Amino acid sequence: MNPGLDAAILCGGLGTRLRGELGALPKALAPVAGRPFLAHLLAQLAECRLDRIALCAGVGADALREFAAHSGSPALAISTEAAPLGTGGALRQALPLLRSRSVLVLNGDSIVPGLDFHAFGQRHRQHPEHACFVLVPAGARDDAGNVALDPSGRIAAFAEKEHRAESQYYSAGVYLVPRALIAAIPAGCPCSLERELVPRWLQQGIFGFVHPGELLDIGTPERLRHADARLRELAHGR
Repeated sequence: MNPGLDAAILCGGLGTRLRGELGALPKALAPVAGRPFLAHLLAQLAECRLDRIALCAGVGADALREFAAHSGSPALAISTEAAPLGTGGALRQALPLLRSRSVLVLNGDSIVPGLDFHAFGQRHRQHPEHACFVLVPAGARDDAGNVALDPSGRIAAFAEKEHRAESQYYSAGVYLVPRALIAAIPAGCPCSLERELVPRWLQQGIFGFVHPGELLDIGTPERLRHADARLRELAHGR
């Protein structure tokens, strides 16, 4: 990644499937492998030399604010929703905190171990006016964005949380998005990045960057436990 890049981490999800595990704690702060999940994500992002990181907060904003205050990182800022804005609306609200020409956007409840951010940035620079999504090989899941690529590496189809036979990959929830696309989102209006914005962006062109490894997310109790075990293994080099 180039120095000067800013990031937005989407941390505003309700986490209803984890309510029994976390109570009022936001998903991004779920304890995983001995520390908040968000700490693992920020440690991975350290290699990117980001100038600013906006945490897009909804439910549990106070806890995220406290985490940021004790993180020791001057790069962290909080963008808080007064009312639910969805992933797209939350991203648009955070834009005044961000300055870079493109923004690295990540889900606050998933991580792609071993992701080569430098190569991802190089891929985006081939088509800097278009969004670029990290993709991982498709599996049996039907609750992630299922993606098909054309021969040029452009995303030909994107079906959010809907399995399709032609899907080769699914979205890893890591995006490089030109600032102009974010600025075009109506301010203050709730919208979904995956369901409303991606179909519009597809008409202009979205390119894929394929990461051959795994995607870990903590969206359900089972996946939370799996991520905990897997990140412990990775910490010990296994």
